Amino acid sequence: MISPHTQTQSQPTRQRGFTLLEMLLVIGMIGLLAAIALTRYQDHIVASNRQAARAALVLAQQDMERAHLQSGTYVGAALPAVQPSDTFVLNLTGLSASGYTLNATPKAGQTDELCGTLSITQNGAKGATGTGTALDCWE
Repeated sequence: MISPHTQTQSQPTRQRGFTLLEMLLVIGMIGLLAAIALTRYQDHIVASNRQAARAALVLAQQDMERAHLQSGTYVGAALPAVQPSDTFVLNLTGLSASGYTLNATPKAGQTDELCGTLSITQNGAKGATGTGTALDCWE
């Protein structure tokens, strides 16, 4: 009779680690989280550029009003030669003795579908050319 201690049976050993299915699930979840984070990051960049454009328009409006106080007319007033940002371009349209419109247009690759080109006039009227309202874009 063979004692149970001397019997040698080969038992399958259980391997430790991850299965292919578990690895694929983890990779899928990481991809989903990365896609959400990238979208949020891009939205944040667009909103930040929009805020910079609004600030530049208000500063340019102050320069225009200062020029009007000094000369009594807007004619001859100009924007600074150096653009304040590399994400949008400031321009001056409708310049007359009694009014003007300042625009901040996004540069190529910096599109803002919600607001598009932001504008402000001599009387403070604010506008936007995108899909959103001026109120959405100037808050």
